[in-house]
Amino acid sequence: MSGSVAMLMTVSAMALLSPTPLLASSVEGAWRITRVAPLSGESSTTARNSLIGQAVRFANGRVAGPAPLSCEQATWETNLSPPEGLFQGNFSQSSHGAAKSQALVHGLWRFPIPGYTLSCSSGLFHLHRPERATLLTAIDGQVWTLQRLSPQLLAANTPESVVQELLENWLNPPAGFEPAALSRVERWLTPKLQRLISVYFSVPGKPDDAPAINGDPFTDSQEAPARFVVSSANLNPSRTVARVRVQLIDGNRVRSIQYLLQRHGDRWQVDDVHYPNRRSMSALLSNP
Repeated sequence: MSGSVAMLMTVSAMALLSPTPLLASSVEGAWRITRVAPLSGESSTTARNSLIGQAVRFANGRVAGPAPLSCEQATWETNLSPPEGLFQGNFSQSSHGAAKSQALVHGLWRFPIPGYTLSCSSGLFHLHRPERATLLTAIDGQVWTLQRLSPQLLAANTPESVVQELLENWLNPPAGFEPAALSRVERWLTPKLQRLISVYFSVPGKPDDAPAINGDPFTDSQEAPARFVVSSANLNPSRTVARVRVQLIDGNRVRSIQYLLQRHGDRWQVDDVHYPNRRSMSALLSNP
């Protein structure tokens, strides 16, 4: 792990001890890397980071996962961090206002942020926990976002894991809604939704008209969210249709959209995305 231990110890002093600490034991278990982004929040890369989708498991006294986070002799200290103390002090040279703006890029705005200082054989790490299901840590100038793996996300081909994998592939790195980018996620879409998308792109747009879809229909946004959290599915009695709510954290907003999935044989696939105000992806695609 790069960076000076002395600098990290200085940052530890900046973090406020939590009067109601989050127990380190609540971190134990399986987590998944869902995003890797520069501290600036902006990336020029068009390649999917190989860390996306990898598991990190925290257990008593050790961490199993990709280097350098994998380590032995792990000990934990709980803390609360102000904006200047986030990500090993990378925002500490900024004013308080500027540090808050930098934190906002990563969807952090409720301060102080609870978290942990993890000391182990491979170095010292600060892990911030803005939500119970999310951990963020900075390693070599990159912010890793980890999401806790529920049993549904651990299992293969569940409605939750399908939505999780679709969003991981679509958002890493963020893609514009263009035909070339859709190859990333086609295998998780129903034939019906694939046909609607194909027809939408086959209709030539009018030069003076704004496109019917002006943004990303998979997240109902103009800009990619800082992170997302997939909730448990609601299934119909015959277990052939599922609805999965997804929370999107973007700046200082938390939004919810709903994925509608259908089971085809032994496979779950996304058939539609429902937005607030009774809007949907299929309706936008049908009215170019």
